[in-house]
Amino acid sequence: MSKMVILYLIPLLLLLPALQAEGELQQVISTVRDIAETVGITESPLLTVARIALIFIVAVLLYELFSHLGVSKSISTAIGVALSLATVFFIPSGVLAAIFGTYATLFSVLLLLLPISIMLYIVYGIIPGYSTMWHLIRLMVIILCIVIEVSVYAWLLI
Repeated sequence: MSKMVILYLIPLLLLLPALQAEGELQQVISTVRDIAETVGITESPLLTVARIALIFIVAVLLYELFSHLGVSKSISTAIGVALSLATVFFIPSGVLAAIFGTYATLFSVLLLLLPISIMLYIVYGIIPGYSTMWHLIRLMVIILCIVIEVSVYAWLLI
């Protein structure tokens, strides 16, 4: 057998006891659902995924903060996970949607500015010479950047 087949089969074989212990697995899932309903998490699946992603983001940030403060790795991990769980579970759904709406807007603006910055780097960093042809090429690239920018602003205002 190749190594890739083994790497895929070993985790599947390790999951077999969990699949056979279906009653216990269902009990764990129902316990997690009960805790989530007790805390007040009865929301859409998208907000649940956002909540889980925010748990990881906050845990990593707190881990790094406590690691830089000189706390041991195990203690900073425990503090980071505990505080991130406590923080994220009690954030209201509206605030969570606003947080990830802001992240999505910031990410989309950065993705839209990437081609413009690459084109401007080409215009001012790579294109050599001062002949008329190079000036025309620079002018066309700058006009293309302006067209992209105006279309993005028109898309944002609609």
